[in-house]
Amino acid sequence: MLMSHVATNITDGLEVRADLQRLGGTQHLTVTVTSVNGQGVADWALDLNLPNAIVGVYNARCETIGSSRYRITPDRWRRSIPKDGAVAFGILLAA
Repeated sequence: MLMSHVATNITDGLEVRADLQRLGGTQHLTVTVTSVNGQGVADWALDLNLPNAIVGVYNARCETIGSSRYRITPDRWRRSIPKDGAVAFGILLAA
């Protein structure tokens, strides 16, 4: 699923895709951020508008920036995305 309907303020040169799975009482969103600018990206950020609350994030950092709005930033070791490379992280959403 392309995340353009929930993602705003995506760093230029990135494409964001997500795969949603329901696991018991939570929803697991695996997000892949891919460099598509032909050069790579030194640092990135992603703002999300989500209908459900985030209850956990792994391989990234999450900050609440408003009602149902979140800013996802990379862990230190995942800040750079090489040319044609990608990073992935997970989000656990309340059901």
